[in-house]
Amino acid sequence: MYVSRFVRMIRVAGCAATMFALRPVAAQSASPVSIQLSAAGLLISGGGVPGVEVQARYTGNRASVGGGYQLFVREGARSDILFIEPRLRLANTAKTAVYGAARIGFVVSSSAAVFGGGGGILINVGSGRNVDLGAQVYSADAKSVITQVRAGLSLGF
Repeated sequence: MYVSRFVRMIRVAGCAATMFALRPVAAQSASPVSIQLSAAGLLISGGGVPGVEVQARYTGNRASVGGGYQLFVREGARSDILFIEPRLRLANTAKTAVYGAARIGFVVSSSAAVFGGGGGILINVGSGRNVDLGAQVYSADAKSVITQVRAGLSLGF
């Protein structure tokens, strides 16, 4: 049930991003401050775990740093995660930017730290607005690896 809902959510986000990417839009947003709301999912053995993420981000020239909160719920158990995520823009066109990211997080319920990295693509959909599609791999120890996927909308100021 969670997996099918999660897959549907990712498909809708991908279709919307593709639709917006095909429109003629202005250059990639250079808003120094942005707020992002995302649908997120953890891919673990036994299926997917749906979640949400909210973050605030400060962007300089090629680098940015964000911090935020994630909530994942599976079978009544919740995981609250606070995180810091630095990013570096690796390449860009007039409508898109590819980035690499690192993430340091703190799982509130277990007092565990998680570390990892990944990347994504930003698609400009208008003045100060970007669709953010990303994936990360992170772990609390050498034995557990978690993959996270995310689709969100960022609003710049």
